[in-house]
Amino acid sequence: MKLYKPVRHKAASGRGYEGGDAPHATPLASPYEPGYLSIKQFPDKRFWIIGIFATLRGASEEVIEELRTDGWEPWSEQTKAVFSFLETHFAQTLIVEEYDYGFRYWARTPALLFAQRYPVLLTHQTDEKEYAHLVPPDMVVGSAALIFEGDSYFLYTIEQLGEQGQDLSVQIKAGMLLFPDDADPSEHDRRRQEAARREAWEPTQQAAQHLAKLYWELHQQRTKSSPRTHGLPALTSAHRTRLPLTNSFRGLAQSFGPAVQHSIWNQQLEGTLELLTPNGTLLRVVGTNTAENVALHRYVTQMLGPEGLKHLIILLDAYYLQTKGTDRKADARVSLRQLLIRLGAGSKADDREEQRKFMHSILYLASTYITSDERQPPETRPQPLARQRRRRKTDRKDYSPLLIIERLKPSPDGSIQIPDEVEYHLGAEFFEALFGPQQQFFSLPTALLLRYHAVREQQELLLAFYLSNALITSGGRFSASFLTLVLQSALQSQDEVARGHDRLRDARRVLFALEHLEQQDLIRRESHIAIDTALTMELATKKEIQEMLAPATLQRIQLEVTYQQQLPPEKIRASRRIALQQLLDEHTHPPVTFLAGPVLVDQIQHHQQRLHEQKNTPAQLPPSTPPRKRRKKDVL
Repeated sequence: MKLYKPVRHKAASGRGYEGGDAPHATPLASPYEPGYLSIKQFPDKRFWIIGIFATLRGASEEVIEELRTDGWEPWSEQTKAVFSFLETHFAQTLIVEEYDYGFRYWARTPALLFAQRYPVLLTHQTDEKEYAHLVPPDMVVGSAALIFEGDSYFLYTIEQLGEQGQDLSVQIKAGMLLFPDDADPSEHDRRRQEAARREAWEPTQQAAQHLAKLYWELHQQRTKSSPRTHGLPALTSAHRTRLPLTNSFRGLAQSFGPAVQHSIWNQQLEGTLELLTPNGTLLRVVGTNTAENVALHRYVTQMLGPEGLKHLIILLDAYYLQTKGTDRKADARVSLRQLLIRLGAGSKADDREEQRKFMHSILYLASTYITSDERQPPETRPQPLARQRRRRKTDRKDYSPLLIIERLKPSPDGSIQIPDEVEYHLGAEFFEALFGPQQQFFSLPTALLLRYHAVREQQELLLAFYLSNALITSGGRFSASFLTLVLQSALQSQDEVARGHDRLRDARRVLFALEHLEQQDLIRRESHIAIDTALTMELATKKEIQEMLAPATLQRIQLEVTYQQQLPPEKIRASRRIALQQLLDEHTHPPVTFLAGPVLVDQIQHHQQRLHEQKNTPAQLPPSTPPRKRRKKDVL
């Protein structure tokens, strides 16, 4: 990764980069800009941070396009918070004034992805009164780290990382090149020191990222050992959640993705809300009273998203743990606090607003009626008086909601009352799929799914659902065009793929998410020329993304990467862009083929065994109904 430098197009003005406007005076720490944070949780401490920035004013469309082509992307509502992490990882941030947009922060995609995966604030800790007006001369960013979880910070220090952490800290200190406390450098010395810092920036940034990863792994080890729930068993890596293997459930899961389509009538505060999912499932959402309808309208139009999918997982998980699926009418009874603790909310489990959000997801799942094209179960003999004519392979069916709950009462202000505990059982069709005589379900590691961040890793979460379902249904090998993959996982709509402003950037995100799923042994991807080409070009220009790629991918593309690194950067970027464009055209390249990873292999075996048993088990007619003779009019 390199610092920003204009290639062909320059902004009207700017500073902090090669070719930019020269400053009147060079700051002591340039090109770094130090600052500090004061945190109420640590009242007597000051946490020093650092960033490296460049400002571009009056950026034209050509400049913006050049930035995107070179691997930069602007912040969004979902990623704004991530910038505070990547800045402390020594990743460069561009402050860009666009003619038609105003100011936005930009960062390189690999740095953004890394900070999303490792949200660690690297810092240097001092007493509040120490260095009140000066940057500490011994400051080493990364000598301490802050990780925010729940509603509190976890503070770690470099000593906890052992020798490996100490070595990285030495590298960072060498790259920061701060002046001694008693130094009074001239302008010439400052500029010379700035040039030296820029020269040392790349290895310094790599060391900072490595350090952030070590802190994050330490945090995971420390928090994993703490109790996570009192009302439900502790969540382990071996724990799995049953999920219905039906098209109706797939449609319900897709409704939590960005690609769900809303009816124009959904603007009404009362009445039925309608949603259409990518697999053609129609969802009708309707409450039983005005308060529920208003709450559902707010949820569907403002809150519906991947976080609700994690709520769904926890609800099915808790239901099985409490009832074992022995009786459909048996209720699971669990507090919202217990559900949030199992979700990993920490101290936020007591937050009434978090409980309200979870309750809105429960209300949605208990108020959503499903109409879906469903594959027929294995052939069974018809019920008495059933028509004998031949039926289609798929049938449009209506399903009751996933959850059955006691309806919510309105509060004095007209909103729904949020109970401390919720009782629920499953709708008949979903219970039959999970626990009935002809079961149709698959199981996924609960902890793995819950680990995906609902915003930062929504691609992984939605792809895990879609590909697991598809691989188990198809017997462990599944092929689809990249376009189908994006659409059917509900990540993007057809219009966004065809005309979206950031469609190539979004495609890159999907590629990295697939690599992440393969790293976690959920899937295996076979060689695909466009995908491997795009990742080859990424690695040829940004070697730090190597750890984001699956081992099999690295092995396939390593030789080609070595060759491509000899080519001009412009040609590499052009090849990457062409590969991504071809991926989004399903007529250009063959489908992408996936194989089941180790996590799914046993699930496929169990599913195939269930199908075999169901096929060889003769269906019995009800004992009270004798078989009847076929009449001619029955076989028309």
